Amino acid sequence: QLQKGEGREFLKSQRDLIIQMYQTSELDNLRILQQSLNDFERLYAYLENKHKKHVVFMKDLVMLFFVLSFEIKVGHFSCRDLEKWQQDIFRNGMGRLFDTPNDLEKENNEKENKKDYLSKYGKYFIGIIVHRTIFSELMLSHILEDGFFPEDDIKQELDDLPVYFPSKEPWRNLWHWRDQKSEELDSMLEQFEQDFKERKYSDIGVILHVFGLRLFFSENGLLTQGTAEVEKECRQYVDEIVSSLSEENFDFET
Repeated sequence: QLQKGEGREFLKSQRDLIIQMYQTSELDNLRILQQSLNDFERLYAYLENKHKKHVVFMKDLVMLFFVLSFEIKVGHFSCRDLEKWQQDIFRNGMGRLFDTPNDLEKENNEKENKKDYLSKYGKYFIGIIVHRTIFSELMLSHILEDGFFPEDDIKQELDDLPVYFPSKEPWRNLWHWRDQKSEELDSMLEQFEQDFKERKYSDIGVILHVFGLRLFFSENGLLTQGTAEVEKECRQYVDEIVSSLSEENFDFET
């Protein structure tokens, strides 16, 4: 029986989205669905009003939580596979910059040997799990695999979500470029490109995100440079800064 409470009421409001994810999963297992609903209600207790009022964030959180919960509970996926899966998806977009033919052949062989249970949920879900990073891999493992909800750590990770809540760093806000007003988007893109030209990005994880954004913006007409020129500029960026990087720069920021 459904329990009363704010979390349960919110889940009722997300009924259509949850059913869509459940149908896509093809699990046909109501026990797993009920367990996932109960688990999300526990997580909901840690959300602040700013999270609950952010429609896009709440939608993305529901998708992330229920998709991973379904696939983990049925044994199709483990959080320890998440980083590798993210890298594979990201490499598909960045491969022409860095991968060798041997890398691509190895990747194709790995795909043949291991079924991808997440991509069936579509590009929007892939965008959530690859680029928006609501929770760390460790936190997702705690919540979805161990049933452990570390309150302080959950609140700390929820406090650092610049993709959804405005950041001073333009590249972070540009993940949601479709949601920006045209005049704000123009300003963000201008500052984004200026920061790129001034080589302000030094964290390797941030650099890869920035490169991916520039390629995407080029392909969709938001930059005047073509993709070949953007690829060349990104290679030049790496060549110019690689000698100045320290070990700390290789601690990937998400």
